[in-house]
Order: sequence, then C-alpha cells, then structure tokens
Amino acid sequence: MASVPAFGGSLRAFWRTTPFLSRVCLPKAVSTRIICHRRYTTANTVDTAKSVKSTASSSSGTFVDIDDAIFGLNDEQKQLRETVFRFVQTELAPYASEIDSTDEFVGFRDFVKKCGHLGLNGITAPVEYGGTGMGAMETVIVGEEIARASAGIGLSYGAHTILCINQIVRHGNDAQKKKYLPKLIAGDLIGGLAMSEVDAGSE
Repeated sequence: MASVPAFGGSLRAFWRTTPFLSRVCLPKAVSTRIICHRRYTTANTVDTAKSVKSTASSSSGTFVDIDDAIFGLNDEQKQLRETVFRFVQTELAPYASEIDSTDEFVGFRDFVKKCGHLGLNGITAPVEYGGTGMGAMETVIVGEEIARASAGIGLSYGAHTILCINQIVRHGNDAQKKKYLPKLIAGDLIGGLAMSEVDAGSE
C-alpha cells in the first residue's frame, strides 16, 4: 500500500502532483485499513468501492449517497470527498453508535491527529502555518463527511477547526498564529472557543 508522507505544504498542490492511489492512502502507522481506488476506472476498483460501502454499511448503519454533480463540485473537490469518506468510514463510523450511547469517544485525540496528518484540520489556514489554504466549500465537504459518520464528532471537529483554528487565522496576531496554529493543525492540541455574551445564550 502506498503511503502519504506528513506534509505542511498545500494539499491542493499535493493532489495535483501526487498519483491518486498514493495520496488517498494513509501511512501504515496511521491505518492499514484504508482501501485506495479511483472510482469507475477498472472493474477491480469498482468492486473495491462496493466493498468499502458494504463494510461501512454493515458496521455503522447505512449512509446516504451524495451526487456531487448536483452541487457542481470540481474534480479536486470530489476527490476530497472520496478521501474523507473512506477515512471516516474506517476510523470513525464503526464507533458512532457507541459514541452516541456513551457520550464519549476515547479515541478522539488520535482521530484529531489523523485528521491533522491528512491535512483536514487546517483547511482554511495558510500553508505557512501547516494549513492547506482552501476555502469554505472544502470546509463544508470535510465537515459533511465527518458528520455523515458521526454527527456529534462532526460538531467537535467544527469546534476545533472553525471555532478555534479559523478564528486564530482571521483574528490572531503573528505571534499567536506561530505559537498555536501548527500544533492545532497537526492535532497535537485540540481547540475550542470561549465567549462571553452577557445578553445572549452563550454567556
């Protein structure tokens, strides 16, 4: 199985220069269960896609197929969805029922680190801090796929990436960005957002 090295550069550039089978796979240290394929290329890879769907459905319940053509996604965004789908259906979906019933995900910190390795934590962050420099659509795609596996963890992912990382990107000074963003994006730290709104519900 090919593997993806840890990278701090642009995921966009990474996709353009790396063969698809290599970039979808995770390093063995992260997971040996990710199945890599390009949809509709050969009979074997189509069978592989069906196998992934069957496994995910049997282990975590059914999921709703998404027709990317309806939403006008470009090829890069479709590949992003495929990559995240396969990742979360292996690393998150099998535990979703237990997470919901116990209100606890003991593997959450490891999951966030794996997201960091794939470049998912820093979707909106600049490359210079370890992010991937993408935009709102890519953020939605990743969040949607995580939520399809586990809605609760999808919210936790959003708190880490949007409520914390993205706010530091938008409002932090240079010193704060250099101090916090690399570790948050890598998943070494898990972020949140604290606010005070005296006349609103967040107080």
